Amino acid sequence: MKVIASLFLTMISLLGCLHAASVEITPQEQAWLDKTKTLHVRITKDLPPYQFMQEGEYAGISVEYIKFFASMFHLKIEYETEGSWVEALERVKKHDGIDVILRLTPNPDLHQTMLFSKAYCAFPFALLTSTTFPSEIFFGGSARKIAIVPNYVINEKLKQDFPHFTYVTYANSLEAMRAVNEHNVDGFIGDIAIMSMFVKKYHLDNVKISNLTRYATEEQSVAAAKDWPEFISLFNKMLDAMPQDLHVKIKRKYLPLVQEKNMLESTQGIELNEREKLYLAAHPSISVTNELSWYPYDFNEEGEARGYAVDYMKLLGKKVGIHFH
Repeated sequence: MKVIASLFLTMISLLGCLHAASVEITPQEQAWLDKTKTLHVRITKDLPPYQFMQEGEYAGISVEYIKFFASMFHLKIEYETEGSWVEALERVKKHDGIDVILRLTPNPDLHQTMLFSKAYCAFPFALLTSTTFPSEIFFGGSARKIAIVPNYVINEKLKQDFPHFTYVTYANSLEAMRAVNEHNVDGFIGDIAIMSMFVKKYHLDNVKISNLTRYATEEQSVAAAKDWPEFISLFNKMLDAMPQDLHVKIKRKYLPLVQEKNMLESTQGIELNEREKLYLAAHPSISVTNELSWYPYDFNEEGEARGYAVDYMKLLGKKVGIHFH
């Protein structure tokens, strides 16, 4: 059985309508839809760019995806904000006023009691330190005092890799970042998208964000109780049915792509050895793969490769005299 839904989602910076989505629905999924009229969704009021209040309405990357889902399958949404994050993780297992967690990174412990969708968003971890701290030596031999947030997937990895660090727990990412800003701890490792928004919004002027390649990207999924496999399968089908450019537009709405002025006009050259010169002479044009929706690093928009990684490739090509396509 097929359901075809025309989806219209009003966005501040996105005009027009979404493409019609055709999804194959199983009898089990249809039975779940027939008895499920409302999704009770746990939401956070201040976690940009994923979920937050904007002009009296819930907004954010995570919110756009659950609205898309509800529109597609003609469901209502009721948002739940009361209680702590730890309480929410317990309540969702029993449908105690919460059916869906909007943003959660899967880990082995959570997999025992919850089901997870495919990742709908992924941003890398980054290191937050004071502006005066040399971040390149943060993971050297010295002991550090580092802020952590409950249930962060990276916590156990940090403790395994750096048992000599002192770990101080804070209620959420904002409190952890404020601790760094006030020099109560040496650093915090978190989602680069959240940290970028909070530094600007809360005027955390004593911190800086550094790239962190030691740990993998934090993938975000929706989560539900074990007895809701139909919700998860339908959410995954929705993700697959969405046009790739729509994934980009949703993220672009909340995380505008900022390019340094004159970045590609830099004239400083690169010194090449003879072997490198011979290689470039033999390869004046190099083919490069382009991800369709890894915003803001590598994505495609209106047929053009864009993103930070693409900009670096263009800069390299200009400096050494070759063409990437």
